Amino acid sequence: MTDEALAAARAEIKCLIAEIQRLISNAKAQGILDDLGAAGKSRAAQIRKLAARIGNQRRTLSQQLDTIEGLTADLESAIEVAFKRGAREWVRLNYPAQFEKLSSISPEEPKL
Repeated sequence: MTDEALAAARAEIKCLIAEIQRLISNAKAQGILDDLGAAGKSRAAQIRKLAARIGNQRRTLSQQLDTIEGLTADLESAIEVAFKRGAREWVRLNYPAQFEKLSSISPEEPKL
């Protein structure tokens, strides 16, 4: 997953959570959740449970995105080490974008 995709996923999650929180706050402020009788209170309880579930899922997804970012950074570091230790051809074949980046920084082959 690219950095752009991770950032887009995080932004979308934040927007969804903000919208749900706004809807719940508006409903509370207008007394909608309080004045609906037994059926309305049951529905309000369902909404609150859903909001809690979404919050839990957001935290889980955020943790997963952090893990992906960490693993991506670890992989990039390992590829850089391999490149610097002479595995240029392996990096070129398996990670061409990083090969281009690393080649522009360190264009010479290591001397053994």
